[in-house]
Amino acid sequence: MKRQPNQTQPSPMRDDVSLATVAARAGVSVSTVSRIVNGEMRRASPATVARVLEAIEAVGYRPNPVGRALQRGHSQLVAMIAANLDNPAMATIASSTEAALREAGYVMILCDTHDRPELQDEYLYAMRPRWCAAMCWSRQCRARG
Repeated sequence: MKRQPNQTQPSPMRDDVSLATVAARAGVSVSTVSRIVNGEMRRASPATVARVLEAIEAVGYRPNPVGRALQRGHSQLVAMIAANLDNPAMATIASSTEAALREAGYVMILCDTHDRPELQDEYLYAMRPRWCAAMCWSRQCRARG
């Protein structure tokens, strides 16, 4: 798609942009940027807040979720381990769980074990260091009768 004159496009997400980059562009301290990024805007004037938010948009700053998890001691990441997503009931459970978590401000990682216990163990091992706020399992149950 060709860019039209005077049409602004969102800044791409970049890994090399830091709070210091935003602070330099806005002409404020790193701690001022940090407070504004974390929603503490009472201590800054409306003009300063506007400058910082403009700088954030201009340089494409996005908070590092790993850094936030370390600082806060938890993350917004939830791992769901499903027994087999080929089962329509499992897919529905996973979809409903993801929608509820998203509504609550969480991001869900979905792992399908394909009914293989060794995959469940691999996923558990892989998710432990990811600072997941929670892990949930949905397992296959045999119907009675």
